[in-house]
Amino acid sequence: MKICFSTAGLFPRPTLEALQLIAEAGYDGAEIMPQCRYETTPRFASEITRTKGIPTICSIHFPLIFFPIFYNPYPKAREEARLLVRDVVAMAERLQSSVIVIHPLSDLPPEKKALFTAPVQENIRFLCEQAAKSGVRIAIENSPTSPCRTPEGMKAYLSSLNCPNVFPMLDTTEAMESEIHPTEFLRLLDVIHLHVSDHSASGGKHLPPGKGDINWTEFVSLLKKKNFQGCFVVEPKYTYFLKQPEELLRETLNFLRNLCIA
Repeated sequence: MKICFSTAGLFPRPTLEALQLIAEAGYDGAEIMPQCRYETTPRFASEITRTKGIPTICSIHFPLIFFPIFYNPYPKAREEARLLVRDVVAMAERLQSSVIVIHPLSDLPPEKKALFTAPVQENIRFLCEQAAKSGVRIAIENSPTSPCRTPEGMKAYLSSLNCPNVFPMLDTTEAMESEIHPTEFLRLLDVIHLHVSDHSASGGKHLPPGKGDINWTEFVSLLKKKNFQGCFVVEPKYTYFLKQPEELLRETLNFLRNLCIA
C-alpha cells in the first residue's frame, strides 16, 4: 500500500509548498485539501502537473472550507455545490486521483434533519455520478458526529444513499473519538481509503502515528490480512507540524515503514 500525507497536516502553508515538502520527505503520494476556490479547479490541477517536485496525488478531500455550500438545502447554494462538484471531479481526473473524500451529514435535531437530509443526499449522489464518469470513487469518512461513527451506522448510511459509487473509509482518530478501536472498525468493514493519525487517552488527538495509544502493529497486520489496496494517508493536526516539518515528516514516514508497510 502507498504511504501518503495530507496537505491539511501542513496548513497554512500554500498547497504547492506542502506538496513539495511531502515529496522531499519521501512519501509515495499526497492527498490535497483545497483551501480556496482556485484550488478546486482544473486550472490548479494543471499548475500542479507543471510544478517540479510534486508527488502523486492519490486523493482529494472535498474542501472543508466549502462544507456550508455542499451541506445546504438552499436552492442557489445547491447550484453552487454542483459547480463545485464538477470542478473537483475534473481536477481529480486531471491529476489521476482515485478517490474523493467527503463527510456524511452530521447529526441534526429532527426539524433540521427533515430539512437537510434529502438535498444533501442529492448533492452526494450527484458527486458520485459525476465522479463515476471519470473513474473516481467517493469515500465517506466515519465522522464521530454523524450516523457513520460505527460500522453498522456506516452501512446503513451508504444503503440510504442507494448509489453504487460510494464506499466506506476509516479515519483512525475519528474511530477512537467514537470509542471504537480502529482495528475493530477495520475488522467489521471493508474500507477503500484511510486517514491515519494517533490518539491519546490523555487528550491528544490527530497525533502523528506512534505518538499515542493506537496499536499500529495490530492495525497494519489486519490491513495486510484483508489485502488493503487503498492509500494509507497520514492526516495529523496541522499544529504538530508548524515547526520543523521536514524532520517530523521523515520521522513519521520512518515509523510507518518500520511497520513493514509496503
